[in-house]
Amino acid sequence: MLARWRSEGCYDEIGARLGYRLSLTEAQLPTEVRPGGNFTFSISLENTGWAAPFGQRPVLLVLEGEGTTASVQLQSDPRRWLPGTPVVLEGRVELPATLAEGQYRLALALPDRAPSLKARPEFAIRLANSGVWSSVDGSNTLATLSVSATAPGGTNPAASGFRLE
Repeated sequence: MLARWRSEGCYDEIGARLGYRLSLTEAQLPTEVRPGGNFTFSISLENTGWAAPFGQRPVLLVLEGEGTTASVQLQSDPRRWLPGTPVVLEGRVELPATLAEGQYRLALALPDRAPSLKARPEFAIRLANSGVWSSVDGSNTLATLSVSATAPGGTNPAASGFRLE
């Protein structure tokens, strides 16, 4: 059967679309924010595979940089990310008021749910886009965020964590 698929020219497409194939299509994220500030985000994904991811797993927005790594869990179930149906992850997050100024990486992480596997990048979902995958932590880079006291917007001096509002 494989030889026939190769000779008929469909083998590469079958290989690329078997299972799920998630791609980032758009990310609306700020470029800068104040410590203790907040921002809204919108992340659009597309599944061009022929199936949804099988196992339940968390969907995390990760903030990493300046010696800090924090994440918030988004309310979405990848098992429902069906082929041909756009996936949009949206929300508002608040940064800690004590967050050091500097450059941070915003990433989307889809680690395995099992405690023994969740820290292992080889079990995380890797987006199909080039240049976004981090094999160090198993996340997919979305943008760079500059945290600065001079960034536009307000601040909450009592903000204590990276959290969804």
